[in-house]
Amino acid sequence: MSDNNTSAIAGKVWSFCNSFRILFIVLLTLSGFLTPGQGFGQKKILLERTGRFKHYFYEINDPVRLKIADSSGLLRGKITWISDSSLIINGEYEVAIRAIDYVSKPRWGFLFLQEVFLKAGIPFLLISGINRAINHEYPVVDEFTVYVGGGLTLAGILIIPLTHRKIRPGKSGWQLKVLDFETFR
Repeated sequence: MSDNNTSAIAGKVWSFCNSFRILFIVLLTLSGFLTPGQGFGQKKILLERTGRFKHYFYEINDPVRLKIADSSGLLRGKITWISDSSLIINGEYEVAIRAIDYVSKPRWGFLFLQEVFLKAGIPFLLISGINRAINHEYPVVDEFTVYVGGGLTLAGILIIPLTHRKIRPGKSGWQLKVLDFETFR
């Protein structure tokens, strides 16, 4: 009698859970129909090369590095607002789209190589030098260690100019546009 009672309770619990699962799916589906276009009502910045399939999109909260024509330094930060003709970076710098001299895009391969070279060269020099000092070997940093560790470190430092690409809108076919997806709502 106990097994029948347990299976009856398990069946009721199972049907109760299934009814909540169905209710959850129905509510989730209805919420998607009741709020159409909420995810699409925003503006994006498009950096594209005309005649090619190269393009980059920037949205709100995307990191950006750019140089403004009137200033001498790079402006880095997150995009906090995009309007028809300007964007706001870090909530305080308003930059006109036409005033952007170049956009700096990271080159992930060179960034990876720089990180590998620096994280291999400097520890190699330190570990080899500490090991030779513990073993009372002189010179503490021998010629081989200087060539290998110093070469890796120097390669990591020399790659720094290659880690970011400067894309100049208006030159070499690159264009910077604001796409307004709010009009499609």
